[in-house]
Amino acid sequence: LASEEYDRDGDLWRVSEAHNISYYSEPVFWTTMEMTYDLKAQRYYIDGLDDGFPAYNFNPGFRGNQFSASAARRAARR
Repeated sequence: LASEEYDRDGDLWRVSEAHNISYYSEPVFWTTMEMTYDLKAQRYYIDGLDDGFPAYNFNPGFRGNQFSASAARRAARR
């Protein structure tokens, strides 16, 4: 997966790419690392370097009732 961004003059300014992986422990195809290159500033940003640890927690422990309309009303009153 890749994307390009152009400045007002139509010159290529930024390039982004995401590397995908099939997580076999979960039934999902997701990105494992995302990189953005700023060509004008000559910088880059990398997200998802996991150093041997899982980059994502696919089971954060939320309950289904935390996403109901009544839960949203309760949270709005705080």
